[in-house]
Amino acid sequence: MSWTKISKLGVFFAILIVSLSAGQFCLAKTKDLKEANNLFEKKQYHQALEKYNDALTDDPNSSIINYGAGCANYKSGEYQQAIDNFNKGLLTDRQDLAAKAYYNIGNSKYRLAENNENANLEEAITFYKESLEYYKKAIDKNQEDTDAKYNYEVATRRLEAALEKEEKQPQQNQQKKDQSQEEKDQKESNEKEESQAQREQKQQQEEADRQDEDSKDKQEEQSVSESGDEKENMSEEEARMLIESFSEEALGKEKKKVGTYSLEYQDW
Repeated sequence: MSWTKISKLGVFFAILIVSLSAGQFCLAKTKDLKEANNLFEKKQYHQALEKYNDALTDDPNSSIINYGAGCANYKSGEYQQAIDNFNKGLLTDRQDLAAKAYYNIGNSKYRLAENNENANLEEAITFYKESLEYYKKAIDKNQEDTDAKYNYEVATRRLEAALEKEEKQPQQNQQKKDQSQEEKDQKESNEKEESQAQREQKQQQEEADRQDEDSKDKQEEQSVSESGDEKENMSEEEARMLIESFSEEALGKEKKKVGTYSLEYQDW
């Protein structure tokens, strides 16, 4: 027997998984069946399954061979296929074999529930309920099956925990939805604020550019005005200088003219 601890909602349970020994039921009469049993005992479950399937080729409805194949599939983690084999193992008049088949179908259903609990809680709950049904059938076949009774109690607790989780799920989903909406609203608000800040920054930059442009225009106007004043002053000064120059030139010419008309004597 092997023990496995299972933690759920802070409470520890222990589920007993009986070693699924196929050898005591599979009384080998053929080479394939003997090899399958030996491989199973060596925990070489994949190789054992191949040999069981070879044996099923000759006798596909054999309850004992199907039971052995179901054990190998279970150990390989192929729980649904194991259930199919165990169901065919129920086609027997042997009460001990039927009780083991019911028990192992319960174990397979339990494992399917356990594996699906996070991914599909509704399906997991269905498997837990079905595992309880098969444990109950195993107990009905064998009232002294303490393992089936123990697993029945563990599966009951796991089912109750799953149902409680399912009941809280709508509230959790609503909380996630509200949180998602809040995050969306916050994102939109941040985008609006960022957009507003960008617009204000752009307006400020445009205003600064406009002020710079106005300042440059005023500087250019002032420069032109100063240049005009300078030219105007220069014109007055130049006019004065021209007048003085003209007066001096005129006076010089007058003096020269008087000299030109001086008396000249001719020597006869």
